[in-house]
Amino acid sequence: MAAPSHRSLGFLPVVFVAHIVATMGASLFMFVLLLIFRALLALCFGAHASERLATLLQLVTIAGLAEVFFFINGVIPALVDRLAAGDRSALLIPSMPFAALYAWLVGLHYPSLGFGALAAPLALVASIAIVIPIYLWPARLFARRALEAQPHQHAGVISTVARVAAVALPSSPAVRSVTTFTVTTMLRSRRHRLIVTAYLGLALAITTLSVIVAGGLRGTLAFNQPAISLLALPLVTMFFATLGLRAAFAVPSDLDANWVFRLSQPRLASVLDATVISLLLLSIVPVSTLAALGALALDWTPHDAATMATLDLLCGLALAEWALRDCRAVPFTCTRSGDAESLKSRWLGHIVPLILFAFVNAAIQRSVLRSNRAAAWYLGIVLTAWVVQRLRRQFAARNVSLQFDASPPDAMATLDLSEAIS
Repeated sequence: MAAPSHRSLGFLPVVFVAHIVATMGASLFMFVLLLIFRALLALCFGAHASERLATLLQLVTIAGLAEVFFFINGVIPALVDRLAAGDRSALLIPSMPFAALYAWLVGLHYPSLGFGALAAPLALVASIAIVIPIYLWPARLFARRALEAQPHQHAGVISTVARVAAVALPSSPAVRSVTTFTVTTMLRSRRHRLIVTAYLGLALAITTLSVIVAGGLRGTLAFNQPAISLLALPLVTMFFATLGLRAAFAVPSDLDANWVFRLSQPRLASVLDATVISLLLLSIVPVSTLAALGALALDWTPHDAATMATLDLLCGLALAEWALRDCRAVPFTCTRSGDAESLKSRWLGHIVPLILFAFVNAAIQRSVLRSNRAAAWYLGIVLTAWVVQRLRRQFAARNVSLQFDASPPDAMATLDLSEAIS
């Protein structure tokens, strides 16, 4: 193998510097654009409406970032070809001027490349020049709105329905109280809603990719009849919504408020029942209902829509039991564990369950929808799986007490052999 020439070795630092300049400039530019858009939402629609729109903006942003990894191999060559042909319309995409800047820095020569490379720093400087006054100028207006706003709390439709359902459930007072606490805290806490929104953004990216692959690339997707990609939409959404709620439950809201549960000490089985009901009210039932309404809107038969909603509901119950297999605390009341590495590694363990629960399950559902007998067998199998998981969870929780303090990351060093070791 021939040794690299001095020219190629000298070219590597140029590429590295160009890459750093272009990627950091593009990242900063997109961040500033989001700040500007967020300020415009608050200025035009008010604080309350802008918070809701900001949540939607986060959902779209996370979905867009996730889809970049799926489509970058196909989109980038097409955009590069357009730049090479001198098409300046490609520069209207916010990141493309910085791609042109990178190409210009490494020495490439395309028509209109110099114009695109010059537009990148100008756009960055202009965005920074806009974001500073757009936050400082309406500061008095925002302050006056905050003073004039009435400090009232109004419950949304989902919040009201969830709380009424939690109170009306034929369960013990402990289950109803924990359910009401969990649902109310989840719907009122913007920080916890943003956690679930991040998971839903990933769900939106995956479902969009599934529909595009089935309809745009294969050309075999018919929206007026059950298809695997369509049946997978509610399952993927339910999977990520359940995991997002499970992750949000692990983040404490107000540790000083958990004294009520410390004093009452409800049984772990009652807490887990309440947590399952909360997942049912916040994720499983809404997704199944929206899936049935969407199927009817796409001109599916009422039989297929009702059967799909019933199957998704039972699958969601089994998913909730699986998601809470290691739950030992009342939601929002336990201190958060500092073991970040273990949390990151759990994503690898969720890939196979996602494929099995969403896409393999969707393929089975498509076959099941063709026969009422097969649907009955499928319902029986899913119901049996749910009962087995529930009995296993109740058996494991019999002699386990509630947890209010997270175990330290090095808990394996002590093996909990003695109560004197803490």
